[in-house]
Amino acid sequence: MLKSVNIIKDALEGTKPSSYLDYRLFLKALYVYGKTYSRGYTYQAFAEDLGFNATTVMHQVVNGYRPLSVKAAMQVVKRFDLDSSEAQYFLTLVVFCNANFA
Repeated sequence: MLKSVNIIKDALEGTKPSSYLDYRLFLKALYVYGKTYSRGYTYQAFAEDLGFNATTVMHQVVNGYRPLSVKAAMQVVKRFDLDSSEAQYFLTLVVFCNANFA
């Protein structure tokens, strides 16, 4: 797991939340980077890298079948030690994208 966490940390060097208007696209970019770097990289490994149990939940989040909670977003921020402005942007993006405007 440590090796794949490093893959995602490498991805964060060139991929910042503030480059996206949807947190799902940001997470997908991280996953695609991991998949490109390691053919055997799975959504289960991605979930573990983000600090979650190895389930298919991240597949559901990335593909819009399920929202990422603010609590889970905070875990992602802590896991990768995003700087304060990027962390705030990511958390705000999660709240905004999950909002129901109807």
